[in-house]
Amino acid sequence: MSAMKGANVALVHGFNVKDNGHDTTDKFSKPLKTLGATPHEFDYGWTELVGVRTVSPRVAQSLADWSKPRGPVIAIGHSNGANIVHQAAVRGARISVAVLINPALRRDTRWPSHVKKVLCFHCESDVPVLMSRLLHYSPFQLLWGRHPWGSAGRHGFKTKDNRVVNIDWEGRLGVSDMGHSGGFSTEVWERFHTLVLDHAIEAWT
Repeated sequence: MSAMKGANVALVHGFNVKDNGHDTTDKFSKPLKTLGATPHEFDYGWTELVGVRTVSPRVAQSLADWSKPRGPVIAIGHSNGANIVHQAAVRGARISVAVLINPALRRDTRWPSHVKKVLCFHCESDVPVLMSRLLHYSPFQLLWGRHPWGSAGRHGFKTKDNRVVNIDWEGRLGVSDMGHSGGFSTEVWERFHTLVLDHAIEAWT
């Protein structure tokens, strides 16, 4: 099967991940290769909260630089990885399809015009992204500006932009209480990655 033949796909894990995405976004590598795509891992390790502001922009710039000679690419980001994908797009990354899994992003996030499709896989049981809204009241915003994190991973994006598609993955799979990273669990991984990649293929082709 070669539904994604020739596609370059960026994989970006969340923050405070000690395994560099091995048990989350890197799990997409095998099925992507089966589909004919070439996955590229953008690992940045354990960063603590301050790294969201200091490390994320550097990873986003690396993704943007990587994408430019490769033509339109697909980017898959989980949690803060979705924030990095967004920052990369703003920096001119040639992202055609952004696949966001329980994104730690504000619901009013806006996407650059060159991004063809944004797929947001959210679930009602995602508590961490809901709690991240407390960062909107941090005094550090005076230094760094508005914090990018928000509850899109729980509720989806709130927008009239028809490029943005919200997908309640728990509802689609008929499960509940899976949480922020539950899609990567052994219990649902086969069905979850099929759901995600089916939507990505449709958006890409």
